[in-house]
Amino acid sequence: MISFLFLIGISELVEWQEPPPSAETQESVEEIVAAALKVLKTRKLSWYDKEDALLDLMDVGPLGQDTLVRQLSKDLKKMESAYQKKRASLEKKFLSVATKIAQSRLNKKGLQKLDAVREKLLLASRSSGLTKDMVTTVCDPAVKEIVGILKITVTQVLDEEEDLSDALANIVEDLDVHCFVNEYWMDAHKDLLQAEEKWVKRARKRTLPAVSSGHHETMFLGLEALAFAAEIMPERDRAILASNELLFSKIQAEESVGIRDLNVLRIRAGIGALKIDVKLCEAGRGHSKDMVDHQFFAHQSVVKGKESPSDRARLAGTSGGAENISAGPGDGLGAIRSWWYSPGHHSNMMGGHGRTGLGRYQNHWTQMFGN
Repeated sequence: MISFLFLIGISELVEWQEPPPSAETQESVEEIVAAALKVLKTRKLSWYDKEDALLDLMDVGPLGQDTLVRQLSKDLKKMESAYQKKRASLEKKFLSVATKIAQSRLNKKGLQKLDAVREKLLLASRSSGLTKDMVTTVCDPAVKEIVGILKITVTQVLDEEEDLSDALANIVEDLDVHCFVNEYWMDAHKDLLQAEEKWVKRARKRTLPAVSSGHHETMFLGLEALAFAAEIMPERDRAILASNELLFSKIQAEESVGIRDLNVLRIRAGIGALKIDVKLCEAGRGHSKDMVDHQFFAHQSVVKGKESPSDRARLAGTSGGAENISAGPGDGLGAIRSWWYSPGHHSNMMGGHGRTGLGRYQNHWTQMFGN
């Protein structure tokens, strides 16, 4: 009798299952979405405090993800607008402070010092007896001193005005939040594109938000550009730099970097910027390629009709004479530095030219000059 009752009990235990939750206790997907959306819309919480709600919307499937994308699209648009306004305000004040710093350095005493150091530099750079040792012991210290007088750095401007530093820190903090929210938008949108067709169609209609991850770098590069814009220089040189930038798309990126680097050096030395001659760039690039293809390294080319720099310039449809060549540097700055410490090449770069071209092929560089 006991065994029989025991078996009945075991049988009942095996067959028994926990009843499903009632409709009253089971939270529907729609209710989860509504509750999470309510959290996203509140202004009392930071976005980091709303992360649980963001995760809920991601976890419940397409309905939640679509809701997240729709709501965050609105929020990201507002964030982008706020960022642009704050950045514009920051840049306006930054340029004003940078300009005041630049002007304060070039008072009567500052100008006299600048003129004296420039004269010292040019006496060495344009000396017929220039040596590598003179470049190191005379030219380098002179350039360093000139840069100390003229160059404005982002750090110097921020240190000058505490409010600027606070404003920048505030924008950076906002951008961190912007990136945080943007990542959730991208994740949800990606999941929707892999869902059922109706959700895919909706997702494809959504406009991608601005790429906030690049805003940090863009903003700091912008401040560096403004710091340079505040630097005191003749309007002629400023105009040449601007017109040269319009030609950068027609030459290689590292060629433009090298040309700009030399021009900034020349402007600070007081001898003026050189205009880009795209045809001289083409002639120089062609000579660099010839040196690689024909395995020689010289100003005198082994290619018929292209023997001299002037021949090569003429074939490219322009004119030119002085020329620098280099093999090894991996970028434009490296090419300029290699010539700076070579007396003959140094003299060419600091000469009284009006135009220049820089042509690269692999690790070979040819720099050409014209009047």
